Amino acid sequence: MHEPLDALEPTGGCVDAAVLTCEITELGYRGSTKTVRRFLQPLRAAHTAPPSRPAAPSVRRVTGWLTRRPDRLTDEDRAGRDALLARGPALATTGGLVRDFADHG
Repeated sequence: MHEPLDALEPTGGCVDAAVLTCEITELGYRGSTKTVRRFLQPLRAAHTAPPSRPAAPSVRRVTGWLTRRPDRLTDEDRAGRDALLARGPALATTGGLVRDFADHG
């Protein structure tokens, strides 16, 4: 097997054949850029951007989730509120305090 090509296993996310060819040529590789390009083709197919995160809800929307009566929340709002409160203990505590205040107010 070609030792310089074995060194490509952790490509560091780089799938640019010309850049990698320059790097491995310094390590003693004597092949062509075309060979490196063919080697990288399956890696390129697997190298996809991570899925984008959904947009953060607005402050107004979150305030509504926390201050609106629970029976008036839509299923979508309830799911958003529950996901928000599950993100950390401080948020869960805040949600509980707001509910307690509303119940005793």
